[in-house]
Amino acid sequence: VEVRKRYFWFGSLKIAVACRALPESLDGSLEGKGDDSVNKDDIIDVSNLEESIDSVGWDVWEGATDILCRFLATWPNIVKNRYVIELGAGVGVVSAVAACLGAEHVCCTDYDSVVLEIASLNAKINSI
Repeated sequence: VEVRKRYFWFGSLKIAVACRALPESLDGSLEGKGDDSVNKDDIIDVSNLEESIDSVGWDVWEGATDILCRFLATWPNIVKNRYVIELGAGVGVVSAVAACLGAEHVCCTDYDSVVLEIASLNAKINSI
């Protein structure tokens, strides 16, 4: 499995996310979309992790970035100083956005414990 660090912009908020793939509809040339350019420092070594065969949590989905993250970035007071739980978080892009927008505490959950390790890595990448 190749996991790379990708960058998302939601207004002035920039989030780095380690994930396996981006939705096909995301075009890195557009503001607010994922940047799928590759540089050697962005390759994440996950050789110590075993990929779950049926896991879709390794990918970033349009519903997370195009809808929920953009919504939260537009109205950050929804999460600011609040407790947030993300169910089925996968790599935790929505959790990362909520934390960067000032959520007091974020609980990121997924049934796949290996994917949660990637979500934890994403929290470290973003210093949250």
